[in-house]
Amino acid sequence: MTLTTRLRAQDGFAIPIAIWMLTLGLLFGGLAMSQALLGFQRSNESWNSTRAHAAAEAAGRMAIYRVNTLGLNGASLTHLTSTLDWTQCAVQTTAADNSVIVGTATIGVGKSWCDPVSIDLGGGATATFQLSSIVNCNVELGWNPLPTLLSAGTIQDCLKRKIVATGTAGGVTRRIYEEARATASANVVAALGINLISSVTLQPATLVPGTLRECTPKGGTSTDPAGGC
Repeated sequence: MTLTTRLRAQDGFAIPIAIWMLTLGLLFGGLAMSQALLGFQRSNESWNSTRAHAAAEAAGRMAIYRVNTLGLNGASLTHLTSTLDWTQCAVQTTAADNSVIVGTATIGVGKSWCDPVSIDLGGGATATFQLSSIVNCNVELGWNPLPTLLSAGTIQDCLKRKIVATGTAGGVTRRIYEEARATASANVVAALGINLISSVTLQPATLVPGTLRECTPKGGTSTDPAGGC
């Protein structure tokens, strides 16, 4: 048998082998591509989760900033003797020119949380924060009526605010819980049968160490936004 005859006899093996090798190449190539895409997806989700958590922390810092710049604790302090409006909250509206207007609002007895405030952090990241009220703090501390003297630190818990902040980035949401408080002292003077607060010493609100914790992405209700924390 000549060389040409032997080559012609092997023609039937070359094509199936080539097809089989091509199939294996496509199979391993597709597997490698799917693993690469899965790794990219996980990396992207991790990145968005980090961004969402950072957005939530930024909202928590903004909450404390608003408490201090708007004087919310000081305003709330002057309302401690009232039976109608115990707590001051930050509010935010958007004007016709899309500018943000920041102000304050008073909420009445019985409402435990301020309304949420939204923040656009840019780059597709958004966040919201909610502050707890200090409704009925005198009742909570067993003061009814107010004592004639509040020594330093005695209204510290009364001015404590719980903070629930939510950050969203790339479709991923993270929620955190923190607490902030201000140290204060005040004299309560009875005049004409009315308790008046005077000689107020109030420190800026700061974070309470050790209160930061992660919450479930979805949780909480309108009456208790801290649910799941």
